[in-house]
Order: sequence, then structure tokens, then C-alpha cells
Amino acid sequence: MYAWYLHLPYPAEYREFSRECHAFTSIYEGYSEHLTCYAEKKSDDFIFRIYCPDPAPLLSESLKKVKGHVLFSATLSPIEYYMNAIEGEEGKPYLLLPSPFPPKNFRIIVVPSVSTRYKDRAKNYDEVARYLETFVSGKKGNYFIFFPSYEYLENIKDKLSFKGAHVYTQERNMTNEEKEEFLEHFRISPKKTHIGLLIMGGSFSEGIDMVDDRLIGVAIVGIGLPQLSYERDLIREYYDAKNADGFEYSYKNPGLNKVMQAMGRLIRSENDRGVALLIDDRYLQNEYRMVLERSYSGYEVAFSPEEVKESLDSFFPKGKK
Repeated sequence: MYAWYLHLPYPAEYREFSRECHAFTSIYEGYSEHLTCYAEKKSDDFIFRIYCPDPAPLLSESLKKVKGHVLFSATLSPIEYYMNAIEGEEGKPYLLLPSPFPPKNFRIIVVPSVSTRYKDRAKNYDEVARYLETFVSGKKGNYFIFFPSYEYLENIKDKLSFKGAHVYTQERNMTNEEKEEFLEHFRISPKKTHIGLLIMGGSFSEGIDMVDDRLIGVAIVGIGLPQLSYERDLIREYYDAKNADGFEYSYKNPGLNKVMQAMGRLIRSENDRGVALLIDDRYLQNEYRMVLERSYSGYEVAFSPEEVKESLDSFFPKGKK
């Protein structure tokens, strides 16, 4: 008895779909207890997603395969949060080191009189604009201003007036070449003031070194909270179910991490000198203030643009504006 097999070539779309289905089921079956699966509809597409609200069990499983490991970053604060988020447990040895840069070279000014909460934003754009205009007028140089979202940037942009300054705005989906061209505007020893309007948590808030006087000021509007999303809420529900603070894991600490990263663009060497302006009434609440003080013990508080100006005048050398 003979059997004949007819080999028909399958369409490329079918083969690709088959590979994706196989990868999807392999991942989910291997780690189903640590993953959640959900579906969403976008236009005519129906998308299945695998999401991991707590990577600690999977990371810990990998780390246990080696004799030792060292994890380090300038933004591992609060340390208890990162120990739980990475390894799923506390009690591991850790070392918190102070900044190696001279404290006199870096000043933080906190503005706690303005709310940047979503419900308060529209009524406070003008006040935020006044603080930002005062901030960049303190000394000729290069400045980055970070906003919570593109929506916020678009809404406040027409209210900003930086006399005599060159202003550049981060665009959505910039290519690597466009990012490099953007940073080229911020050169050492600038003859005029150059201002970058940026998005917190975006490509310009980490991984770039603006040494010397390529950057002398960073202003941060808001506390960096991620936008509300289904996946963020999955994290929140997961940790709430574990009797932990779900909001802390899903929104607050990731937001503070973005703030720390944005501030980190300012001081990149022992000779750098600059000022950070933080605008939000929550920075003086205990949970935010404690994180700030762990990394930067000394900061000033300003309740008006005039007080910001006084602080800048005392920080920058006279006659070098």
C-alpha cells in the first residue's frame, strides 16, 4: 500500500501567524502563574496580549542560577520598592551611596504652591508659565523643561514666552538622526539661551550626557505619574491583592523614577553646575519628600516666582549672567 503526500506551500501570512501563535502559547504555558492574558480591539484588529504585572519571580529564577549578582543604578530609590520589584523579597544586602559630586554645584528649588493634577491643570497653566519664564531668565545658558505629557506641552506652549531664547520642542516618534540634531542645539559656552521642551520619561530624560555647561538648568512640571492605563491598573490590582500598596508600584514609584532620571541629566561630572526646579504641591508630602531627601538632602522651597529669582541670583556667580 502506498501513501502519497501532497506538499502545498502555505501562504506567508499563514506561516507567520502560526509562528506567532506557537510563541504565544509557549510563553504563556511556561509562566502562566506569573502572567495575565487580555485582549483588546483596535479598529479592525483584535489583539491578544501577554502581560507580566510582577517580573520578580521570573527575574529571581534567573538570578539564582549564578553564584552572585550586583545590580546598580543611580535611580534605585526607594530601595525597598526595587528589591521587591526585582527579586520579590527584602533583606538582601544593599549599599546606598551619596552623590560623588560637590553639593554646592547643584541646587534644587521646590515649588509646592501649584497643583499639576489633571483636574487643576487648565487653571494653572499661566502660573506654571510664570515660574518657567523666571527660571530660564536667571542666567544665559541651556535648559531642559520636562512636562508630564504631549497634551500638557501642547496646552501650555502658547502661554510660554522666553524672550531672546531659542526654543526647541520634542516631537513624537523622532528618529535617531532627529534626536541628534535636537541635541546639537545645546552646545558648550552658548551665546544665547537655548530651551528644550521635552516629555518626562521620553528619550531625552535618560541615557544622554550633557556635560560642562551644555545644560545648566532642568525644570520638571509634575511628579511623573504615568498616564492611567489598563496595564498600570493590572499592576495596581495585583499588588493590592498581595496586601501591598498597588498605587505605589504601578504609578507613584515609576513616576518618581522618571523625575530622578530627568534631574540626572543636569550634573554629569564633578565640574558641572546647575539648578533643578520641581513644580508640584506633592513634592513636600512625606512619601515624595522622603525619596527626594535620600538623594538630595538639601533643597530650597519657593512660593513665588520672585523667590525663585532670589534663589537663582544667590546660586549663579554675579556678573556672569
